[in-house]
Amino acid sequence: MFSLVLVAIACSPTTAVYCTPDETMCHGSCSAFYKDPQNCGGCDIACAPGLVCSDGACATSCGGGTVQCGQSCVQTFVDRDNCGSCGHVCTAGEVCSKGSCGTTCAAGQTFCIATAPYCANVTSDNANCGKCGLHCGPKEYCVQGKCTTTCASDQTLCTDTCVNLQSDAAHCGSCNGFCVQNQHCIDGACVCAQGLTMCSGACVDTSTDENYCGGCNQKCVGTCEGGRCAAVLAYTSSAADALAQDSTNVYWTETSGEVHQRAKAIATYQVLATGAYASALGVDASNVYWPNGAAIEIAQIGGNGSSEQTLPYVAIEVTAGGGYVFAADSTGIRRFPSGGGTVSTVVTDTKPHALAIANGMIVWANDAYQIQRANLDGTSQATLTTMTSPIGRLATDGYSVFFTWGSDVLSVPIQTPGSPLVLATGLLGISDVATDGNEVFWNDASGISKVSVNGGPKSLIHASNGDIVRIAVDTTAVYWTSSSAQIGKLSPK
Repeated sequence: MFSLVLVAIACSPTTAVYCTPDETMCHGSCSAFYKDPQNCGGCDIACAPGLVCSDGACATSCGGGTVQCGQSCVQTFVDRDNCGSCGHVCTAGEVCSKGSCGTTCAAGQTFCIATAPYCANVTSDNANCGKCGLHCGPKEYCVQGKCTTTCASDQTLCTDTCVNLQSDAAHCGSCNGFCVQNQHCIDGACVCAQGLTMCSGACVDTSTDENYCGGCNQKCVGTCEGGRCAAVLAYTSSAADALAQDSTNVYWTETSGEVHQRAKAIATYQVLATGAYASALGVDASNVYWPNGAAIEIAQIGGNGSSEQTLPYVAIEVTAGGGYVFAADSTGIRRFPSGGGTVSTVVTDTKPHALAIANGMIVWANDAYQIQRANLDGTSQATLTTMTSPIGRLATDGYSVFFTWGSDVLSVPIQTPGSPLVLATGLLGISDVATDGNEVFWNDASGISKVSVNGGPKSLIHASNGDIVRIAVDTTAVYWTSSSAQIGKLSPK
């Protein structure tokens, strides 16, 4: 800490100049030796061009916990001339506390005014001992709010201030060993406050900090939610609906009748079709597919061409995998080779929907409230479970089928028919489900949640107002379409 300096200027005996505790008089004016590049560490010690004044010494860069503003190294959470950011000067009568200008000091400090207002610790400030403006005399020190000639047994004299090196954040472990913002001095060591992590010399909240989201090396393009980066991949012209993804791109349909493709890296954006609204999408290594009456439209990835595959009935859903495209209609499931070709019937069933493929098998729900599975050629068809009301969406990892039913998310083994396992219950407005093989994801009125494929505690990973329509996952992220005209991405999921 610094003492308050009072100097009478010779040419005006009745005028007094007061310096704040962090300043010293230099040729009739106050200077903060710790940051002033013209008086760095003492009067008339100027830092050369290219150097900064860091803690009272000219240096090539600023020390930990400080920010370079011009040639000065400052703590923007307490510096009145750079409060919160470089060049943001607090107005007369204000202090800088926690990076904001105002008349309120941090806990344990008192608002005092001399030439400029500042926050004083009246238990140890020689210039404000016990209260603002009460100065200790020569060779006196402020100890527990009283002026005395000796420091307490657990204190050390640093310059002209008695401090506890075990707990004083401005003299932690040694004189002038200050802790950075959001650090506490505990047992003579600077540690981040509970819930914060040290990253690049600062204590940050990795659950919300966009530059350190989930860890010191994760920077978000968008916002940080619970340690995960939430970004908008695209803003759509109308509500987005169907969704599909591969290793490189995300694909979706819009109610305006457009089909879009966008790179996951938020780099490229393409319109694959217009006037082609569809509520289902399929994708393989070369093409994107969607229903259009008694046909499946085929667009090459990258927008390099399109074609159409006719069908015997009106298609209501489509998916792709194993070198084939599968289309569901009111009487069964048809398939044709990727890119188009001869159509064959692989399954005869009543209103199959919610198609999904994994590990050489196709699964679906039907109008009889059943979940069915079969090999990709239609053989080994079996009923996995029968419910008492309609089944919603489903997903599979090749070992289990995960599905929505009423207000529940459930699973059933793909090889062994039986009673389903309830993974989550009591949900409102469930509209989709997805899996990466380790966890199951779904969206409802509260947002996107997940649970282990084996069940257990569920967690909300992205809050929303119920506008999410479809979700998809890969090894690192979860993607979604929304009725509020956004395509979103949350990473890590």
